[in-house]
Amino acid sequence: MKTKKHFFVMYKNFNNGEIEKHDVFPSLYNRIFTSAGKLSKKSFYTFDDNFNKMPITSKEQLKNFIISHFAYHYRCKCEWEFIVSDWPPRDNPREKKIDAFQQLMLNIDLITDLVWEDVEKKLKK
Repeated sequence: MKTKKHFFVMYKNFNNGEIEKHDVFPSLYNRIFTSAGKLSKKSFYTFDDNFNKMPITSKEQLKNFIISHFAYHYRCKCEWEFIVSDWPPRDNPREKKIDAFQQLMLNIDLITDLVWEDVEKKLKK
């Protein structure tokens, strides 16, 4: 299912060295919805306490699903990491590694709300 919603993260394109933006919603929506726009029974589920598959029915379950999806795709992978430092430069520069997953976790509640709007419609049918 295609969506008109977008959520971007910054990453460094190693081919040209530029900082670019990447939309995380297409891969997330491809995992949640089938091409016909229905909820995917194949990949959109959670587990109960006994590790049995069960459908996602609450916003909290959806949030955990989204975190899991983003962790798998964007956490601790060098292609999604870059270094930020002080500007203007100092003698003792302070540098920090930033990855796409950290950017997403800052906004996880907003992302969950945006996705929930589409998922909730399908759950009621």
